[in-house]
Amino acid sequence: MIHSHNLARALVVFVFLGIASAQSWAGDISGPSEVTGSILVYPYYTSNSGTGADTRITIANTEIYRREGAMAPTPSTAYVHIFFIDGRTCNQSDQFVCLTPNATFTLKASDFDPEVTGYVIAVAVDKDTGNLVNQNSLIGDAFVADGKYVGNYGAEAFQAYGNPGINNDGVINFGNLTNGYDYAPTRFAFSIQSPVDAPGQRIVTASIGGDINAGILFGASQFGIGAIYNGNERPFGSFAGFHVGSCQATSVIGLTAPRVPFGMSILIPSGHIGTMQIPTGPAVGLFMTPIGNNKWSGIRGLHKNRINTATLAIPMYIPVC
Repeated sequence: MIHSHNLARALVVFVFLGIASAQSWAGDISGPSEVTGSILVYPYYTSNSGTGADTRITIANTEIYRREGAMAPTPSTAYVHIFFIDGRTCNQSDQFVCLTPNATFTLKASDFDPEVTGYVIAVAVDKDTGNLVNQNSLIGDAFVADGKYVGNYGAEAFQAYGNPGINNDGVINFGNLTNGYDYAPTRFAFSIQSPVDAPGQRIVTASIGGDINAGILFGASQFGIGAIYNGNERPFGSFAGFHVGSCQATSVIGLTAPRVPFGMSILIPSGHIGTMQIPTGPAVGLFMTPIGNNKWSGIRGLHKNRINTATLAIPMYIPVC
């Protein structure tokens, strides 16, 4: 009987935790890569003819409807405005892609934006005006070959709500769940290996706040104090000024970076793992572990544990494709 009561209590606790977890997930509505959306962000691409580095980017229109408050789905081509953002200068080049229902488009950075390292923002727009539309049917992937950094990742998807183009101003409103999009991530948490075992672990974040028209984008750099924990919760260290850049920020974890008490090799010694947290402005990000002596390598998205509102202005042109 005692065991039965204990089991019942355990089941109650399990159900409660499950409900709490679901509520926590429901409250965190920043765009994950696992859903379809009206905006896709690819935080990293590169092309370099000297080193052979290249990136293959794929975008697909998976559904056959555009949702703007309609009661029933109707077949719809996706008109997508794609922006290639230079990670160093924040300058952009752009093009349109038109995707019929269930169509897929693939491009290589070496063809469309050679000799540049940056990121991509793809936005579903209206075929007649180039204004923002609600078309939560887009998915995307990127395959990266950049020296020792090799792997693939899913594009970060942001869903639209209501009519995001209601103001006809080309301003993306993240965190407006009436006539806008999902919230923008502003803090990231991710696990890392000991830099003794896996040197060269790279963090990349890309801004989704500002004005593409003016080439002014912000949010990628570390904003405030970051933290790092040993897998056993202790020791712990905090750091500032580690993850920096312009519209795209890149940092590499090493034995002395970030700067923490006793150094990274003591904080997370060989054979250990840790957790790092970095606050930023509105951004999306990746964690890139190089191939080499360490067999645990690849590219993955950063987990979000803070979100906020943000705006991003884009130019509006009638799609040509």
